[in-house]
Amino acid sequence: MKTEGAKLMIDEDEAVKRLRSLTDSLKRLSELAEASDSRMEIDEIVNAVLGEEAESDRELESLVRSAFQSSSEPLSLSQMAIGILAVKKWREVWV
Repeated sequence: MKTEGAKLMIDEDEAVKRLRSLTDSLKRLSELAEASDSRMEIDEIVNAVLGEEAESDRELESLVRSAFQSSSEPLSLSQMAIGILAVKKWREVWV
């Protein structure tokens, strides 16, 4: 996404890539939830969402754990996936 003057420009290829990433993440997370009878550990959730990108990343797991714990309501699978991808993106941009 770029801004050009007052217009917001969207990179179509980047948008399609992000949509595919979210779709794949949700599929893997759904499979994990089904296989684990919805009793999932944070590291399992992060690994399912990130898929092949996943490496042991204690910092990301810690950030995700904090975000999940701060939620006053139970999170849906899509909220988990979107949140993890957002934290990952935030860290790439700001850290």
